[in-house]
Amino acid sequence: MPVMVWIHGGAFETGSAGNPLADGGVLARRGELVVVSLQYRTGIIGFCDLPGAAPNRGLLDLVLGLRWVAENVAAFGGDPYGITLFGSSAGGVAVAALLAIADVRPLIRRAIVQSAGLECFHTPLTASGVRAEVARAMGVDDGKLRERLETAPVDAILAAQVEAGQRIEQATNGIAFAPWLESEPIVAHPLGVIARGGAKGVPLLVGTNRDEMKLLHLRSLPAAPHALSRSGLTTQLDALFGSVKSGDRALALYEGLASGRCPTPRDVLDAVLTDLHFRVPSARLARAHARHEPHTYGYVFGFRIPLAPFYGTPHAMEIPFVFGTTAVPPMPLFLGASARLRAMARVMQDVWIAFARTGDPGTAATGPWPQITEDRTPVMVLDEDVHVDPEFLAEEMPFWDDILASARPVPSVDRASTIPSNAKLPSLMPPALDLEG
Repeated sequence: MPVMVWIHGGAFETGSAGNPLADGGVLARRGELVVVSLQYRTGIIGFCDLPGAAPNRGLLDLVLGLRWVAENVAAFGGDPYGITLFGSSAGGVAVAALLAIADVRPLIRRAIVQSAGLECFHTPLTASGVRAEVARAMGVDDGKLRERLETAPVDAILAAQVEAGQRIEQATNGIAFAPWLESEPIVAHPLGVIARGGAKGVPLLVGTNRDEMKLLHLRSLPAAPHALSRSGLTTQLDALFGSVKSGDRALALYEGLASGRCPTPRDVLDAVLTDLHFRVPSARLARAHARHEPHTYGYVFGFRIPLAPFYGTPHAMEIPFVFGTTAVPPMPLFLGASARLRAMARVMQDVWIAFARTGDPGTAATGPWPQITEDRTPVMVLDEDVHVDPEFLAEEMPFWDDILASARPVPSVDRASTIPSNAKLPSLMPPALDLEG
């Protein structure tokens, strides 16, 4: 039987392979396949650069887990040469990272990257800054951090993780704990490796949800659609891009989109951040991979939350549809239990199953699924009205190409500096990535 190996998300800080919304039972039975969920270390224990400890320990856990599956899944009826690796959010980032590791790639027959913020990888300088912040939260010099962690109670470690994480996220507008580059097992940025053909031969399905940021942004803005004024939006965009000129360009572009996806200032900000952190990195990954692998496909999941329509289709909402767990609490509170909901879940499961079995996500419900090329990004819109969007991000991508080509490097948390409590720095994809092959 085909094998699907799941990597959970949680910003590399939280999450569990035991999440009931990602229980693989329904998917395994429907697709007649084996579903395995991998657990890995997160937060300080998995993704803090500790003196004398192995780097990127959370990723190394996943490497070992994937190797274990390849060596043992036949005993469960699975095909060790038919492994599809899939993950959402940080799990999707981890899938991309594993694809870029040369001695791991042969274990992966196919890959699915769901809602991955691929700009989140840390530089070595950022990693050292994270360590300094964690040490400060633990009350020790960073050279003594590992020794302190080995004896500290779990509650103390988790409290320090929250304290340090909040300060780092506030300073960088990015996640606090993440894999860092130039260290084993990811020496180079996965996007650059993949752009040079590093994952050739692995069919790839990559996609996002329509409104990734509508829930993620609640920490900084209230939920009401009109809670953000146009002048407040202008201030936010100018701060995000670091210049009034770029902020004005973004405002004019998103207010004037032919799709009409941004009727209010709040919608504009949500759309800009969704594109910055999810849609644009995913499209760049797909196009880079498509240079070397024709079996590259894209999707947008667009089924809106019936009982909370303002949130649209937010981050991680595809997970219960893929796993067939829309009836698992608390999802019925948001999704209800309609026939159309169940039909959408079947469509999603069948797409993932088809891809795991054949490397082509097309099904009877979707029809032929167009392949992404280096120059075009057609995607399948998975909504009640399943259809192909032949020009995904066609209006937005030239703007982002310009922004990313001239972007200053991702801000780092410098271990020698004190982070002001009100620090706000833009988090843009590093301009040094070689996507030209």
